[in-house]
Amino acid sequence: MVTNFDAGDIYPIWIWWHIDPVANNESGWTIEDDLASFNFKVSIEPSGTGTVGEPPISGGGGGGGGNPEPTIPNFKIGFIGDEGCEPETNDVIQLIQNQDYDYVWSIGDHAYASASCWTNRFTVLKPNFNSAYGNHEYSESGGTGPYKTFFGHSLTYFTTKYQNIQFIVMDTNIDIDQGSAQNQKVLEWLNTANADGTVDWIIVLMHHPMWIDGSQHPADEFEQIETYHSTFVTKRVDFVISGHNHTTQRTHQLAYNSSDPIDSPTVIDSTSPYVSGGGLIHVVCGVGGHDDANHLYDLPSQPSFQAYQANDYNGLWEVLSSNNGQTLTCRFRDVDENIYDEFVITK
Repeated sequence: MVTNFDAGDIYPIWIWWHIDPVANNESGWTIEDDLASFNFKVSIEPSGTGTVGEPPISGGGGGGGGNPEPTIPNFKIGFIGDEGCEPETNDVIQLIQNQDYDYVWSIGDHAYASASCWTNRFTVLKPNFNSAYGNHEYSESGGTGPYKTFFGHSLTYFTTKYQNIQFIVMDTNIDIDQGSAQNQKVLEWLNTANADGTVDWIIVLMHHPMWIDGSQHPADEFEQIETYHSTFVTKRVDFVISGHNHTTQRTHQLAYNSSDPIDSPTVIDSTSPYVSGGGLIHVVCGVGGHDDANHLYDLPSQPSFQAYQANDYNGLWEVLSSNNGQTLTCRFRDVDENIYDEFVITK
């Protein structure tokens, strides 16, 4: 056995490569011969990081060589919620266009009226625009139908990947209890994301907040904390983003506290830069335009697990990636381009 590798030397590596006898073009493989030679090139950089060539598509070819992992371009994602069809809504749309986000998410509660007033405004953000479903999508005269058509959704809960982020979108207007159809799919998606080496971040979107300080609607309205918080931490969810309450709020990094999960979640880190893992950060961004900055929901005193809260501007929450997608800079931005509550989280 070779234990020391010298620069420039070549060492044989024997590999038994098995191809299923029923392989066909649909699986991406063909059998050209019972015997074949495969050449794999392995290079080890001075830093000690090796690269391995990919196998050929058919039995007669050679390896692809030492191709490095693809570089993830820097990207910007904006999150809005509770938009309405108001002049302030137009201001938020203009902010999104000015900032030129690569992808935009809504956390739900769109028109507060007929869907057309909202869809006509927000068509300009397509195609890289997606959404969770709020309670107002269910209470409007057209129901969820116009929005499912607008976004091309077959269901109101789903998962999708953008760059190295896996988004899991839950519909908190329907059954999310343990054992429900939605619960089973969420668990399946979390397991798949955890097994995917190209997924570095997991973000869950749900309209109704897990935690909320004061405001008009209660926290944990459908026992999201009891059902999901511990699982989300175990399955390395980094953020849960919600709306419903027309304020901006952001927690510290929280782990599950079984003795008092709603009022006293365990703060594992309260200082930027955060490190991914061990807890999640919960964000509320319900200032998308339905209420102007002078009529957002009231806020009482700030609890200890909360890092930031405000109710005096319209705007959005944004995530900017750097360092090959391994660092995220997160912050609120108002329609006048002011920045609030900026922090960094790294892998």
